[in-house]
Amino acid sequence: TSFREMKSFAFQAVGLLSHRMPELF
Repeated sequence: TSFREMKSFAFQAVGLLSHRMPELF
């Protein structure tokens, strides 16, 4: 996988975590 794909996946993961567990942010 390319670095761009990894960064895009990381942003999606952070978005999901922030929506599911907003108290952590």
